[in-house]
Amino acid sequence: MLRILDFIEIIYASVAKPILGKHHDFFNHHHLTFDRQSGQEQFRATVNRIFLRNGVAFEMLSTGRIVRVLPPVLGEDLKRTIVRTGDRTLDNMLDECRAKFSDRNPLVRREVLERLWDGWERLKSLADRSDKKMAIKIIPDATASELSLRARLEEEATELTSIGCLR
Repeated sequence: MLRILDFIEIIYASVAKPILGKHHDFFNHHHLTFDRQSGQEQFRATVNRIFLRNGVAFEMLSTGRIVRVLPPVLGEDLKRTIVRTGDRTLDNMLDECRAKFSDRNPLVRREVLERLWDGWERLKSLADRSDKKMAIKIIPDATASELSLRARLEEEATELTSIGCLR
């Protein structure tokens, strides 16, 4: 898949729209000139239409670069978010994940998921260095005052921890 996306980007760099020029009567042909900008825009529109029609979560930008499209509810917020937890290491981990989350390479996205697990473990260590299981109760207490939300967060935290033990 990545090779195909790279190939499309290479084509974009070379594509141009032919424009008929003066007709040459003796050889019965037109002299051509090429409009790169118009050709690239037409090519980009076609590629994006194919992506959209086939439900592919990619988009070609006006620069010719193909990027992964994130869900609207997540995409813009993720780009604008600045992480400030008070712990520089955790901030760096989460910022790295934020930046790489939209990468088109599934291996990079997998790396992000693993890094998020590491961030979760670090967060639990920061909450309670001696007992990470106790952190599963401390973190929801610190983030939610409404009882049903707090209970749900603790349930999710427990589940995340048990999944992390399997990896």
